[in-house]
Amino acid sequence: MAAKKTTFRSMLRRTVFGTASVITHADPTGRAERGFHRALIGRASGNPKQLQSLAWHAEERNDLPLALDAWGTLAAQAKKNSAVPAVKAYGKLATLETRMRRQVGFFAPEICPTFADVPAVVLEADKFADQRAPTGRVLRQEAAALQSFWHDCTALPDQQAARLRKAYASLAAHRIRAGRQHIALSALQPVLANWPDYQTAYPLFYKAVLHSLVAVLETVPDGGDHQVWCTLDDWWRFFEARRDHLTDPTLAQIWKLTLRISQKFQQQGHMENAERVMMPAFEHWEDNSAALTILARTSESRGDWRGAAQQWQLYAAIMNPVSTKSGTIIAENAEERARKANYARTSLRGVRAELALEARAAGRAREFREMVTRIVESLPDQRLLKYDPRLLEVTRTYVQDALSEDGVFAPPKPVEPGKLRRVVLALDILKVSDVHTHSRVIFTMCRNMLRHDPDLEMHVVITNERFAVTTPIVSPSFHPKRDSDLIDRAKMALGDLFGSRFQLHNLHEPNLEGVVSAAKHILNLRPDLVLYGGGHRGLFSNESRLVRHVLYDLVPAGFLYIQANNEVDPKFDMIIARGPHEIEGDAGAATVRVQPYPTIVEEALDQAQKAIDPSKAASKTIVSAITGVRMDVRLSEMDSAEMDHVFSVLDRVPGSIWHFIGCKDVAAVRKANPEIARRVDAGQIALHTVMPFDEFTTLVGNAALFLHLPGFTGGSGGAAVARRGAIPILTFNHSDVSGRQPPETVFELENMSGFADMAVTLLQDPARWSAIAERQIAHTNWIRETSVQGFHDCLTETARLGQVRLGQGKDLPATGNPVLDSGASDVIEGATG
Repeated sequence: MAAKKTTFRSMLRRTVFGTASVITHADPTGRAERGFHRALIGRASGNPKQLQSLAWHAEERNDLPLALDAWGTLAAQAKKNSAVPAVKAYGKLATLETRMRRQVGFFAPEICPTFADVPAVVLEADKFADQRAPTGRVLRQEAAALQSFWHDCTALPDQQAARLRKAYASLAAHRIRAGRQHIALSALQPVLANWPDYQTAYPLFYKAVLHSLVAVLETVPDGGDHQVWCTLDDWWRFFEARRDHLTDPTLAQIWKLTLRISQKFQQQGHMENAERVMMPAFEHWEDNSAALTILARTSESRGDWRGAAQQWQLYAAIMNPVSTKSGTIIAENAEERARKANYARTSLRGVRAELALEARAAGRAREFREMVTRIVESLPDQRLLKYDPRLLEVTRTYVQDALSEDGVFAPPKPVEPGKLRRVVLALDILKVSDVHTHSRVIFTMCRNMLRHDPDLEMHVVITNERFAVTTPIVSPSFHPKRDSDLIDRAKMALGDLFGSRFQLHNLHEPNLEGVVSAAKHILNLRPDLVLYGGGHRGLFSNESRLVRHVLYDLVPAGFLYIQANNEVDPKFDMIIARGPHEIEGDAGAATVRVQPYPTIVEEALDQAQKAIDPSKAASKTIVSAITGVRMDVRLSEMDSAEMDHVFSVLDRVPGSIWHFIGCKDVAAVRKANPEIARRVDAGQIALHTVMPFDEFTTLVGNAALFLHLPGFTGGSGGAAVARRGAIPILTFNHSDVSGRQPPETVFELENMSGFADMAVTLLQDPARWSAIAERQIAHTNWIRETSVQGFHDCLTETARLGQVRLGQGKDLPATGNPVLDSGASDVIEGATG
């Protein structure tokens, strides 16, 4: 039966369209054909399925006016439970009308209906490249059908009008998602013209314009004059005319679209396009603060530092979470606003640094100085002054200018040319506490160097350069009021050398003038070189990085590892590394040496070194120790693969127990790492906070092993206790501990299994345990015998390299060390520059 119906319909279609063809030839005006169409649609109007079939086949034959009329009739008759849903009928109406209008508009624009005051849509030839041009008669018919369609639309009931404009909006949304913005724009033109209060159409049209712009610029990056920019300009003229019709939610959507596309251009590096999209929108929104970051970055990209500074300052002021207009008011979203304000202030400081250098280059000295002081005064603490290359550069320039104004910016005259006679060790701070070994390392090293060379002077200068900022990070371990503790420790370590060939200089002048004063102080000492200890990263960084950058153009500079973080930069003549660990940062052209530091106190070593006691191995006690939050962070971040390796030691050696000493919050570590918590409950692991030193010494001195895990930075103090107790130590080659260990106890980071296997062997083989303990003692003795001379040679070479760099070292005598004098570099294997 279905097949018969299909055959009957096919016969009907042939009859209908054949008749239409005959009428066309008989009446070229088309009036008779349109009358025939109306009659045909009228006869089928009571049968939705027949009307739908007629519409489809009219569209197949490209008879768009008939298809439009058929779908229009279906749409008018459609009900909730109709055989042809209203959504489908109105959707086809919108699609066909848009298609027909684009066709007429491209091939016969002079007869195409237009929509006054609505942005024009450019009909590009490539979108019609595969379409044959209709005849003039067909185009006139289609134009007439369009005129009739929109005339009828003016009389549509509200419900039908709502369905129709919704269909156009849905068509536009689908075409935008498909990347066919040209159709979306055409679909929305009549909606904007006929229903000015229909809010959905405005952001959709704008979205299609923006997506067209993105698509064009992805294929034509330099398409700054492309026609799509004209469409964007037309949109904003239209927006201004229709502004009163738009609701707040609609305006919010348009603003979000502007921000999103501008940010996209900015991320792609198209800064001019980002600004060009943003600027027309910027003036229309009272709360346009989100755009300020885009405009600021755009200004930065073209070197407009003053404009960028204005944008960042305004953004910081708007985001400030605290208002004092009428009492102190804290915004509800204070945390988020504070984050954004801090971001703006950080960016503002960087821009002001560029502006300051620009002003100085132009001879505007007063503006330069004002910018620098504003930068430093606005810093929350000293870290950014050390981290940010731009801030460091501009502050260095300020201090060097001050030294030049005072007539002291010149290399100091050596005490005895060609000889190493005076060494300054410059530090920002020097920690003093029961758990920090920094002062002991420094003072012991100075003592050993002075005993080795009776003609040498050493000066430790605590610059306190962090007090250049208003609120530097301070701590009880390096509080300026603890000078007396530091002096007492120095006297105890140096004995009669203190105050003669060893001098301790605690400088406390704040602000930028304090940095100027510290640089003068060091220059007045006339050093052959300046050693700088530690790295510049972290809250408690030891290094006086600003002073180093100021003096690098005047005095040879060397680097000394004395803290957990030891990141370097190129402004060194030599980096003296105490072990074969990887260099952090960019070492540039600096020479790198591996040289154990002369930090062994001979008398203390002779008195404190315990005899090897193999019975300690039977305790099966393992100790790992590190202070501060580093233990918590490291244990909390251990992944399953690492734990499988290192904790396999506990499973392979029954009865073993591993003590981790130095946790800040034991409960937090257990919560963060369930595997550790499980082993704690099983009695295999014990977590401790920092112990009193005597208790710690007793535990470590009677342990079987001291294990220094990957990621443990620092920790040399605990390892020294184990070494004196003749307890074998295993560590990794990146660590501070590795520099004092024999090679067979130092492992590559990739060799976790080898580390665990060695630990198991030492716990189970007393002979191997004793052999490693003996090797540690022998290695310590070797360091004691060779480190002083080797370190002295490194200092001599550093002075020579620096003087050559400064153009003063042409006739310097040799050091006497054939390796150093040959120019060969005992560079750390795997070091990165």
